[in-house]
This record gives sequence, structure tokens and C-alpha cells, in this order.
Amino acid sequence: MPCSAFDGCSDTFFVRDFAFSAVFCNFVAMKTLLITCLCLVAVLPARSQAMADVLRVMPDSIFPLLTLNDRLDLVDEWQGGVKAEVKNRLGGMVRLTELTDVRARLEMSAVSEVVLTLEQEPSGSEKRIRLTRICTSEGITDRRDEFYTVHWKRIDADEK
Repeated sequence: MPCSAFDGCSDTFFVRDFAFSAVFCNFVAMKTLLITCLCLVAVLPARSQAMADVLRVMPDSIFPLLTLNDRLDLVDEWQGGVKAEVKNRLGGMVRLTELTDVRARLEMSAVSEVVLTLEQEPSGSEKRIRLTRICTSEGITDRRDEFYTVHWKRIDADEK
């Protein structure tokens, strides 16, 4: 005589307990997965900023000739695989010629370029941005370095 769900057969209890165990195990697995995902999301803001992010949050005072939209366009065009160039506020062309996680190179004019490098501070505790302005004219090269935190607060020469 076959067992039914209502006759109190021991097989019914086994099936019901097995189903409960499967649901409980799935719940535990989902809970573990959820906690793992939340931990990963919590750690992501602590990662070092990629250079594209650094360019996006750069204040206009660093490059007065480039607006926020110009910088966003340069990054988007580079990431889209097209020639990354925009007109600056004076009508000249600015080209993004290199963009990696730790370096960006902008050709501001025929004789000047800017290199942004994300590097470790000498103390080793945090990252900093080295902004190098390079002007070349008639065989003479003028190179100036400035240092900033990743939040674009200037680091004075005595703090380096």
C-alpha cells in the first residue's frame, strides 16, 4: 500500500525533513553569499583610485583651460577607443595620449604636456598624485613637479 502525505507514514516525514534540510541549506548558502558580497562592497572604496577617477574629480583650478565636461569627454573617448581630444577654453586642442591605472599624459599644446602619476607616498601609508608640467621650446625643457593627495589637496614641499 503506497504512502500518502496524510497517513503518517515514516517516508512522509523523511521527505518533509529532507525538503526542510534542503531549504535550510540553501538559506545558509545564500546568507553566506550575501555576507561575502557585502564585505566585497565594503572593501571597494578602500581600493586605490584609478587614474580615470582622479581625472574625473580633479578641480578646475588645476587645469583652468579644461572644464569638467572636457575631462569627462577625454576619459570617455579614451575608454571608447577613439581619439581622445577636446577643444580647451581658448580654442586649442588638448589630447589625452596615455591613460593607465597609474598614469595619464595630456598634450596641452604643441610645446607643453602634463603627466599625472599615481604613486605611493614615501611614508608608504597613502597614495599621492605627482603632477608634472613639461614645456619644451627650442631645445630647452622646463619641468615642474607638484604633489597632491588623491583628494586634490596640495602637499607642500616640506611635507614630501
